[in-house]
Amino acid sequence: RKVEGAVAEASAEGAPASEVGEPEGEAEEEEEPVPAPAEVEATGNRHFVVLQPGDAGKLGFSTRLYKGMLPEQVVLVESIKKRGALEKWNAQNPSQKLSVGDRVLMINGMGGNAISLTKMLAKLQNGETPPPEVKLLVEKLTVSSGSAIKKTLDMAMQMASKGPNKFLREALPMDIGKVLFNEQTTVRHCGDITSQLYCQTSHSKYNIDCAGWTGSKCVSKEEVTGCDIFTSLDTCHKSKAKFGIECAGWGG
Repeated sequence: RKVEGAVAEASAEGAPASEVGEPEGEAEEEEEPVPAPAEVEATGNRHFVVLQPGDAGKLGFSTRLYKGMLPEQVVLVESIKKRGALEKWNAQNPSQKLSVGDRVLMINGMGGNAISLTKMLAKLQNGETPPPEVKLLVEKLTVSSGSAIKKTLDMAMQMASKGPNKFLREALPMDIGKVLFNEQTTVRHCGDITSQLYCQTSHSKYNIDCAGWTGSKCVSKEEVTGCDIFTSLDTCHKSKAKFGIECAGWGG
């Protein structure tokens, strides 16, 4: 069943669902014993978030188990509910905000592995008598900007928050140069362009006069020497109109 604001979806037995995208059937990580509450200082990228649970103990956010290329599973904030307890905290404590992608380390002084934390959060939000406040120790995951771990984590969280369609639309321009220019940083020759659209507009975009698109590549006027350069039925049939070469027909 799905519990509003709950940490993760649970099975009928109450075990948290595995992370989306991970192979099914993997052995579940064993739950570690939960230590007694401890006084822990917030240092570095760690800080405390103190929430006053709303109706039925709702904390105003949901989490998910994430591993990716990290050494172990972690609990990450997946979404923040509008007008919930966490949004109220963030508005009142901008320097100690808990954001999507942040990691939950401890709950009311108690820690454990990712599955233990997930179950603790679920019990808090589903309990009949929620505590007056919930104190979380959280951490912003920081990895060197060039590492594969950070890139994987960033992409996963962007896709989760934006949805796959919007994520792909926004991500396309980042690598569009490699698609269009054969991985060249600048366009110097017609052959650098691997897009029919950009070949047709080469003069206005790159100040290069190209003859046109042959079906597989963009060619200059000097390269148009015979019908054998055409690699598609359409360009062969339009060879005279587009390139000034009259070809007998398409031979396949």
